[in-house]
Amino acid sequence: MKTMQIREAKASFSALVAAAEKGRPTLVSCHGQPCTMIVPVADGARLYPLDMPNLASYLLIMPEPLETERDTTSLRGIDFDERLLCSHAGAWEQRKVPNSQLNNWVSAT
Repeated sequence: MKTMQIREAKASFSALVAAAEKGRPTLVSCHGQPCTMIVPVADGARLYPLDMPNLASYLLIMPEPLETERDTTSLRGIDFDERLLCSHAGAWEQRKVPNSQLNNWVSAT
């Protein structure tokens, strides 16, 4: 197998493609480390099939529409009942927070 630096590969890319078409793979290295390999389509297709089915293709070939139920109720709101849990010296306590401070905090986030 032929090995070349990425700079050489960029300069002679069409030659690498022609070599791959003839069944000769080429290893490309970057900073002395292998980074990619140019291989013939048949070799690459063994690892990554070209006609691999996906979920979209299965859904498109279904004989009838997929019926699903959708929950149309509104989402539950967040209840800020002016109590926040905070930590003080390792113990948990409830602390009252005025609405003005709470609204400023919520709008800032």
